[in-house]
Amino acid sequence: MQTKSFSKSLLFASLFISFIVIAVLFVFHTTNAAVNLPWSTTYNCADWTQGQTLNCDGLGTHGGWTTSNGSREQITAAANYQGGSGGRGQRHWLGDGVNNISGGMSASFLSSQPEIWVRWYMRYEQGFEWNPYLMNQKILYFDPISFPRLIVGYYGQDRVWIYSYASGQGYPSVGNGWNTIMANGVTDARGNKTSDGQWHLWEFHVKMDTNGSNGILELWIDQKKVIDATNANLGATVLQYLAIGENGFTPGNGRDMYVDYDDIVISTTGPIGPVTGGGDAQAPSVPAGFSAQAISSSQINLSWTASTDNVGVAGYRIYRCTGSGCIPSTQIATSTTNSYSNIGLIASTVYVYRVAAYDAAGNVSGQSSSVTATTQVIADITPPASPTGLTVQ
Repeated sequence: MQTKSFSKSLLFASLFISFIVIAVLFVFHTTNAAVNLPWSTTYNCADWTQGQTLNCDGLGTHGGWTTSNGSREQITAAANYQGGSGGRGQRHWLGDGVNNISGGMSASFLSSQPEIWVRWYMRYEQGFEWNPYLMNQKILYFDPISFPRLIVGYYGQDRVWIYSYASGQGYPSVGNGWNTIMANGVTDARGNKTSDGQWHLWEFHVKMDTNGSNGILELWIDQKKVIDATNANLGATVLQYLAIGENGFTPGNGRDMYVDYDDIVISTTGPIGPVTGGGDAQAPSVPAGFSAQAISSSQINLSWTASTDNVGVAGYRIYRCTGSGCIPSTQIATSTTNSYSNIGLIASTVYVYRVAAYDAAGNVSGQSSSVTATTQVIADITPPASPTGLTVQ
């Protein structure tokens, strides 16, 4: 992979603004715990909401900011990766626009590190989209105030990258970014993918350079290597701090939506790989053979071929919208079988449906192709009134 220096003025303007805002807030709000490496967390701690005292595996808060809607960082069972260990995970919130996030979490290292591996599981709330487009997002942020200020994240709609503020050098993937990772998501009006709602396995390896040209960077997503650089210039420094959950440019969902992190491991000796025992990160197959039949003016029956899964399908999510050509994005029900009867509908109305399968670990398949049905006209069973005023001439 070739080293690439990015000079797009819009990118650097946004990164600079982001840094200034975060630096100011960081100074006044960050509280640091300290961890000895190797280290891990399954977030198997008490429920926690930003603003409360944090006591969980040596984790610290990262920033004191909240979204404009007031969403705060959390440790919650709703963010747990069921294929891993523990019973909770970290929930990070992103609001629309720029720098509109909850505070994130952090791990400070007891000693500076020249080389580490980090493994984590991550998912975006299903349907999460970038509007007008994904410019960049910081997923992990090392040493955001002092150098090296190293970012692992998204860059553009279908690239991930590792960027060093210390050297001004970026190391992007070739493809293998958001649109590839979220292949099972719905395609939005701009032709980009929305989140598939599934857990994805990430692992990052960095060995800091000593001379401006011998750093090593590796990134795997779902066990596929997408970045491999052996000539990285990272500012010839060391790592002391990790922020988990940062800002992005630019979400566009009309409300705050979450990004979940779980089962984080940091090693200083070698690759980590999936959760011991493999976990279950495999989603069921996409439901096929989907059909819809209107049987009355208020009921449509749905059926499909059962999905398959490496462990077992737990159920199906049914999505619906109204009007010919619409894209079903609102979940209306779940079913534990491969059929569903949608009742209480409006007569003579077009309904469009999709279905997705899910398993007990929370993995969700891509949505099926759309099917359309129109409810029947209300039957006229009332006879005319009897004639009146009949006369005989």
